[in-house]
Amino acid sequence: MTPDEKLCTLVFDEMSIKEAGCYDPKHDVMRGFEDYAHLCSSRYIDNHACVFMARGLTANWKQPFGFVFSSGTVKDVLLKQLLLIAITELEQIGLCVKAVICDQGSSNMAIKKSLGVSSATSYFMPQRQTVFRYL
Repeated sequence: MTPDEKLCTLVFDEMSIKEAGCYDPKHDVMRGFEDYAHLCSSRYIDNHACVFMARGLTANWKQPFGFVFSSGTVKDVLLKQLLLIAITELEQIGLCVKAVICDQGSSNMAIKKSLGVSSATSYFMPQRQTVFRYL
């Protein structure tokens, strides 16, 4: 990929899913419970999924790359951690995240506020000091 083709947006969205637990005999575990990847998990049955996707800004490509399952909407503190981890992971594989796109869910609005994003300041600066637009 050329440097311009590596410019991308990070899109995330949450949706309701059907509650359903099941046994996975191959791995000897129960599936269908709250799971925030390596951050934490619980014994609550999941009924929401949050999906993360990268999409090219100058090139026509898109790639879902992560998801978590939760009981109810993902709490804003955890979602913010997941967002910052996602940005770091995309940068580590050579992509350049220029914008974060999400809907106006309550957790998303809380994240925007905690990152200092407002109508006057539509960007935030994660650890790598790169400026991202938050739409």
